[in-house]
Amino acid sequence: MTTRVPLQKWFMAMGIPINAKKSLSSHQLARDLGLMQPAALRLQRRIRASMSGEAAPVLQGIAETNETYVGGKPRKGSSPKSPATNTPFPLSFTRPRHP
Repeated sequence: MTTRVPLQKWFMAMGIPINAKKSLSSHQLARDLGLMQPAALRLQRRIRASMSGEAAPVLQGIAETNETYVGGKPRKGSSPKSPATNTPFPLSFTRPRHP
């Protein structure tokens, strides 16, 4: 399966509905991601299909998601998390529960 949508937008498409109070339409997702509505709809359908399949692994333990910034040296007088010098990199993992 190939796509022209950047990986960062895929992660955003998975994260934006989590923070929404109600369900998210493909029109709203398109506005949030800067995509055309048909592309946002295809994104939503692929994400939902991958989550509903039998082959989808069940997360066990505690699931954590975070982001870090990679690349570029911080410039003097700017924030180290400046998007102009660094690239955001999302990260998800699970860890076991402690009794």
